[in-house]
Amino acid sequence: LFYEILSRMLKALKNRNMIEEEYNEIVRLIHVLFDNGIMLYTDADRFVQNMSKLQYSMNETQNAGFINNRTNRLFSVMKNKAIQFQAFQKRAVNREYNAARGRILDFMIWATNYGEPGDEALEFMIGHLDKIGLRDASVFLYREPFRCREDGDSKLPDTMYLRCVVKEGDLYVIPEERQACPVEQIYDRSGLPVALSYPLFYSHYLFGVLLCGADERLFEIGEFLTSQIGRAIYLNWVRPE
Repeated sequence: LFYEILSRMLKALKNRNMIEEEYNEIVRLIHVLFDNGIMLYTDADRFVQNMSKLQYSMNETQNAGFINNRTNRLFSVMKNKAIQFQAFQKRAVNREYNAARGRILDFMIWATNYGEPGDEALEFMIGHLDKIGLRDASVFLYREPFRCREDGDSKLPDTMYLRCVVKEGDLYVIPEERQACPVEQIYDRSGLPVALSYPLFYSHYLFGVLLCGADERLFEIGEFLTSQIGRAIYLNWVRPE
């Protein structure tokens, strides 16, 4: 469709003729092109730059007066549509950012422990992990908080425990008798076809690992989310020093 639009514009310049009906039809095709999501497959800034270069080239090589004015208007329509999409996309990102920040705040309100830390407080925190907004995830923890030694001579346990699973936003807490899992099998046990792994730690303690389903948002905010989960685990499971 994009090449058909350019072909019609070039044909009009070559023939030095673009009737009103042809102009309106090209405008209609441009709207169809953008309504079908062309900007999902390209960068808006690059698209505008390329259209400007093509527009300049047409104006330099052709001197069709009235026809050039109409093709310039068509280029303006395309560039405006690209800029509008970029603005809409930025608003959508901002909305998602604000929503994610709200979810994190909700989670920290529920997960912050002001009483005695321990297994009971940890279980309470795990029961609210769905509030952080993960769609698909698995949380594996060690039997107890693992304190890393300063000399680096620390041997990690061979077994982790699957404490909870999030599937399509719904939280499932795993019964104790089904939690134990050899470390080398956690990716198979997670049930995720593609998993991103983030260590869960805070201060000198390593608690386990968070496995998440592949989600482009996590490439930007994954480390921050897991740092907040690690902090919550520390406050609920370990007595602050």
